[in-house]
Amino acid sequence: MKNDKGKMNKDTVKSGADTQQMTINSNNKSNGQVLNMDIVAKMVQESVSAAITASSQVMSQIILEQQSAFQEEIRNEVHDIKNVITEQEIRHGKQMSEARDLIGLRQKNVASLVKLLKARLTELAGEPVSAESYYYVSAKEKLFRKYGVQHWEQFPIHLYNAVHADIDSIEDLEDIHFE
Repeated sequence: MKNDKGKMNKDTVKSGADTQQMTINSNNKSNGQVLNMDIVAKMVQESVSAAITASSQVMSQIILEQQSAFQEEIRNEVHDIKNVITEQEIRHGKQMSEARDLIGLRQKNVASLVKLLKARLTELAGEPVSAESYYYVSAKEKLFRKYGVQHWEQFPIHLYNAVHADIDSIEDLEDIHFE
């Protein structure tokens, strides 16, 4: 039995040594796997870092391109707005000029009609007629009533010739009437 025990002991020792060898090999494999996993993790980390760096460079480039395009678009819009404002200023200037011309024309027409009425009444009266003269005030009021105005300036420009004709049609100072 001793032999058997001795054999058993040898087998047990041999088996223990094999187990220890397997454990060492297994530990080496585990350590190798851990080392391999560390290397893989480091490679993944470097890859992610490189990808982030590359994508951030691409994103920066895209942002710069879009920013440049946006700035160009804003410049174009500002230029267009300036053109519109310039055109409006030109148009407004023309309108103001036309309005001044019309006002000037109206003032000339008023002065012309007043002078014409005074001249016609002076011709019929045989003496100078002023703005306070009964004949002048009477003729003026009748003209205003006929055209529905209260002042010389209210006569429409297109009726200037008609008012002129009415003033020319006055025949008698005592019977001033307009049809």
